[in-house]
Amino acid sequence: MSITDSVGQELVTAQQFAALPAANHPQELVAGHIVNMPSPLTPHGQVIFNLAFLLKSYLKGNDIGRAWGAESGLITSRSPDSVRGMDAAFCSYARWPKESQQRGYSTIAPELVFEVLSPDDRWPRVLKKITEYFDAGVSVVCTVDPELKTVQIHADGASAQTLRADDALELPGILPGFSCRVSELFEE
Repeated sequence: MSITDSVGQELVTAQQFAALPAANHPQELVAGHIVNMPSPLTPHGQVIFNLAFLLKSYLKGNDIGRAWGAESGLITSRSPDSVRGMDAAFCSYARWPKESQQRGYSTIAPELVFEVLSPDDRWPRVLKKITEYFDAGVSVVCTVDPELKTVQIHADGASAQTLRADDALELPGILPGFSCRVSELFEE
């Protein structure tokens, strides 16, 4: 049995989306519809690499969870399904035990998600994605703006703290002892 939306289009499930052949560009599944995303260009891709490197380096000395990056998929809602590509994320072993294996898109919401803004991103779309992350159980979403060289920390859907290049990015409730200058995210 297939599901259709209000205009009669057949909706895609997360399982069907995962089974599709790899596309030439990033895609997300939003409320059952496949949406093409912009390809990560410089500096977007460099920022994602730096985030993943900083998180992995921190976790080598603090074995408290796992980090991943490069558009890893998180199922944010079901019926209709949405699968969002996280640029970088951290999930503690409390949520996803160290010895536990998972294949495919994650159904376990990480505590922390980083979204790196692309030049063509629009805030209504970004805010919708942030809301989906919170609804899925993510605790903190950081939006990283390579153009302005800022990070906004969203700990709820209503407000954000903005950090600039010389500010320290610290998330003590999630990553105790982690600290880096915001400018490190934008280094080449």
